[in-house]
Amino acid sequence: MNQRVKLIVNELKEQRRIHSDADCARLIGIDKAELSKMMSGKRNISQRCINGLLTTFPEINEEWLRTGEGEMLKNTSAIADNHSISIAGEEI
Repeated sequence: MNQRVKLIVNELKEQRRIHSDADCARLIGIDKAELSKMMSGKRNISQRCINGLLTTFPEINEEWLRTGEGEMLKNTSAIADNHSISIAGEEI
């Protein structure tokens, strides 16, 4: 799982969703040094890290993050379908 966290952080940087490892750590609510140790394999991935990643970046496929099965990211059109906005009773 350590390698998958490293892969997802790199993917988020590539997509310009985050600027750095420190930015990711701040957004998911953990210390930068803690994230660094997890990504290097010196520390197990914490449940707090997993929850933070999945909450902050809902496009991350939880099954992939936990098991390595499936795709790294969910289908973005499926995400858009689940997050419709209603204005004056009309969904947009």
